[in-house]
Amino acid sequence: MNYQETAKDLAQVSISCESCGNSFSYKHTLIGRGSHPDKFKAEMAALNALSTQIDRVKAGDYGLITEYKPCPQCSYVQSWMILAGRKRRGRNWGLALGAFSFLASIVAGLIIQSKLNIASMMPFIMCGVPVVVFFVVRALVMLLYQPNKGHEAPQQVKPPSITFIAPAH
Repeated sequence: MNYQETAKDLAQVSISCESCGNSFSYKHTLIGRGSHPDKFKAEMAALNALSTQIDRVKAGDYGLITEYKPCPQCSYVQSWMILAGRKRRGRNWGLALGAFSFLASIVAGLIIQSKLNIASMMPFIMCGVPVVVFFVVRALVMLLYQPNKGHEAPQQVKPPSITFIAPAH
């Protein structure tokens, strides 16, 4: 039996809008998870996972705390939010596309090795084509999505100020 443990920390994300200068903030909870047959080691694994996330955020990887929160005054979405969101989604879709490509190469190898007639594999090919089309369309949508259309480009990128608030035990 493995114990499943979690560790949480609350991040207060303070933002100065790149477009209008308005200050606003939101809270985001980071969650570290750990699993181990020993309860203490599961708790330590969860704390280590949380510590790694906090270190990444402090180093400027805002993908863990990014939510598209437009400025309440001018509706501008900060440039770092868009960039971090695209990087995070790109990693997720890249892994999925890589897994699909790996499986497709195995199927292609089986077809070549067994010298099957390509017509007998047509149902599998027809299932794969929509998946590839989906990934291509998804990538184009990600590239073309512009939440700040109609806003002027910011004078400078203003990264957020992040404060971690340790939860009471």
